[in-house]
Amino acid sequence: MTDSKIDYVLDEQVARAAFLFQSRRQQQYLGRSLPLTLLQWLMGGALGGLVLIAALAGHGALAASFGVLLLFYLSLLAYRHLMCVLLGRKLAAAAGACSLSLSPEGLGSRSAIGEARYPWSQVREVSQQPGWLAICLGPQGLVLALPERALGDAGQRQALLDALAEGMALGRQQAVSAAEHVEASGSRSGDSGSPPAAAPAEAAPQAEAPAARSSLPGDLLQLGRILCLRAPRPGTLMPDPLRLLLPVLCFALLTLGLQVLSQGLQGELVGYDASQLLSPFAAVALVTALVLLVGGGRREGGRLGLALVLLMMLLPLAQGWNQELAMAVIESLGLEGEEGPGMVLLILIYYLPQCWLILAGSRVIWLLAGETRLRRWAAAGVGFLALTSVFWMHLEAPTLWYAQDPEAQARPRLRIDEGVLYGQPRLLERHLAGVKPGVPGVPEVFFLGVGGYGEQDVFLREVRSVEQLFAERYATAGHSLVLVNNQATIHELPTANEESLRRALARLGEQMNGEEDLLFLFLTSHGSREHRFSLSFWPFSFTDITPAMLRRALDDAGIQRRVVVVSACYSGGFIPALADVRTLVISASAADRNSFGCSDGNDFTDFGRAYFDQALRQTRSFSEAFGLAASQVAAWEQADGLKASLPQMRGGAALEAQLLALAREEPAAVPELPPAAAPEPVYRRIAEILAPAPEERRYREICLEGLGESSPQRLLARDPGYFNGLEQDPEHWPRYLAAWENYAGDYCQSVGDPALIREQLARAWQRTLPAGQAASLAQWLESSQGQEFRRFYRGALVEEYRLLWAHSVDVQRRGEARMGQVLQDIRAAYAAREAAAAREGKAAAR
Repeated sequence: MTDSKIDYVLDEQVARAAFLFQSRRQQQYLGRSLPLTLLQWLMGGALGGLVLIAALAGHGALAASFGVLLLFYLSLLAYRHLMCVLLGRKLAAAAGACSLSLSPEGLGSRSAIGEARYPWSQVREVSQQPGWLAICLGPQGLVLALPERALGDAGQRQALLDALAEGMALGRQQAVSAAEHVEASGSRSGDSGSPPAAAPAEAAPQAEAPAARSSLPGDLLQLGRILCLRAPRPGTLMPDPLRLLLPVLCFALLTLGLQVLSQGLQGELVGYDASQLLSPFAAVALVTALVLLVGGGRREGGRLGLALVLLMMLLPLAQGWNQELAMAVIESLGLEGEEGPGMVLLILIYYLPQCWLILAGSRVIWLLAGETRLRRWAAAGVGFLALTSVFWMHLEAPTLWYAQDPEAQARPRLRIDEGVLYGQPRLLERHLAGVKPGVPGVPEVFFLGVGGYGEQDVFLREVRSVEQLFAERYATAGHSLVLVNNQATIHELPTANEESLRRALARLGEQMNGEEDLLFLFLTSHGSREHRFSLSFWPFSFTDITPAMLRRALDDAGIQRRVVVVSACYSGGFIPALADVRTLVISASAADRNSFGCSDGNDFTDFGRAYFDQALRQTRSFSEAFGLAASQVAAWEQADGLKASLPQMRGGAALEAQLLALAREEPAAVPELPPAAAPEPVYRRIAEILAPAPEERRYREICLEGLGESSPQRLLARDPGYFNGLEQDPEHWPRYLAAWENYAGDYCQSVGDPALIREQLARAWQRTLPAGQAASLAQWLESSQGQEFRRFYRGALVEEYRLLWAHSVDVQRRGEARMGQVLQDIRAAYAAREAAAAREGKAAAR
């Protein structure tokens, strides 16, 4: 090609026509079409609606976050529109004297707005327009306008068109050579295994320059285009080992950072799930291979793989949305438990980030993985299904950071040592052996309590309180078992899991008289929409309880008459599987509703407080108590603006006579305070403020430490002959030790009973504080100024308890020392007497 130059005058009419033509090309370049325009308006409206909903629901931080996203989105649209206008007006301003030069390196343009040079690789096409010739440049859609009169005669016109065609062919050859050169340098081998064709000398620098400038920030810019459903720019996303590794590292850092931000700095790194960091990217490699197999286009396989890897890098943000923000939006919309269209909207909100990432991934697959239009659509369809599977398998982020919640900081971390590993089976056996058989001819109540979720103490407190209530009201002492997941009781009580539950039910079934006795089964924990009762207890991996599994366990145990109370979210889902004529089932909520009150500082959940702590203290009838509790729970939820949990009760028709007789029985006589001495509500309120969640575990530990001074092991250590050889008996010595441990545990549980502590505290305040000052004290204790006093007061209660036990132990030791000395003197005197008698006997014999 020889150098040539054309001078011409661009009039305003051709300039305006070129402006309109260029605007249409720019819109095509920017991806504007009717479906995408509607999608843009839909996205803007959705973001605006979320801002309004969050603001009306009182979630200021959430509204601000959505507001920032909306402003960013609108700024992108405004920038795109401004780009179209400015680029178009730039051409319109070029009217006047102009020139166009052609050379082997490319096109040169000079006009009133300046000079510019374009390599032949940017010349996309030459288009004949009415009265002028359009030279279209890419990829932005720029247009150089050449009036017809500047083309001269037919020979000159044809010569120009031939020169442009020759230059465009040269540009295509340069582009192919550059791509092969970059691919060969990046992958060290071509697709076919043969050396790449040599690139022209002048093209080599142009091919290497983009690769040299390519970096992670540049890849992130292309990721932004992909998220906007745009194609990545040519010459970008060239894969190499480092650029594939960096997104994986960013994924790990982003996952860790979000977990630290969510849980706080007071935590620790955990490596149990570290291997899962590679799982999404291994899945992406399989997806890439699959869509290339379907669609072809292997030349773009590396770019496609890197694009999908970059998309997967954003997975932690989607997982964080699911775990932190989605439910807040759903609750603000009042969509919990919705069905039909409401359920569809709920699902779309919850999985919105994953849906968008799947859409963006399918779009980039359609753009890069297909040699024909039909194969493009096939690859995009297969990619859509494969990406959906990948995101579904990675809904939860791998755990890299573990931090206890602030309310649980005081609890020690559970350590699985030999005592836990071998002690739990012995604990279960001991507690099962402690269940006494029912008395024939006497209808009795047997109790089994299950506290499932091990990371909150509220379920431990609740199940223990209910066990104590049944011992007092229904005489279940000796007929009671408790299974609890809690690190504070790991050495005291059997854990709650499928195996221990089956064995506990089987043991109760053995000891019950089938047609006379009644089982009351109480389960409290968190529940899921799939109607799974949580037995989560880190680091154990216990299987959650399902309705079918619980029904099988009850049937296998042969227990014929049973009352089952399930206190958990969505617990109504247990009713269809369990309720029948011989089984009365009570649930804290409907099958599609949440229940409330499971904060770690509570002594009861809301339903547990209404049903057990209030209603069953007023009546012995299980069904009457349910009516009272359901009304109370509804009143609390209405006052707090919560969606009604709708407690449920069904079944038990064959139990009506027995339950009626049980409700009519007079409870055992319990000494009560004289009416004048009973604590008034204001004093009870003071006691609840000062001791809302008594540190029952610490009281119990202090008590057990004190009683330990009188344990068989301590007595034997101080006096090896104390038990006269009983410790050598392999049959009776273990029974004696088990009896001592049961006694010590029951005694320390009773003296550390939360209800007893609060009752005595209320009576003490009533005796020492005039009624006129009690209300003011309660108000001050609830203020911010009283918080520090409450903290020190609770610590003082525990310290007082410890000092009293220490004093008791000291007195006991001194008393035992004196008694031991007396015993030694008696033994010495007895031995002397025996020796004297022996000597006298020998003398008489002689």
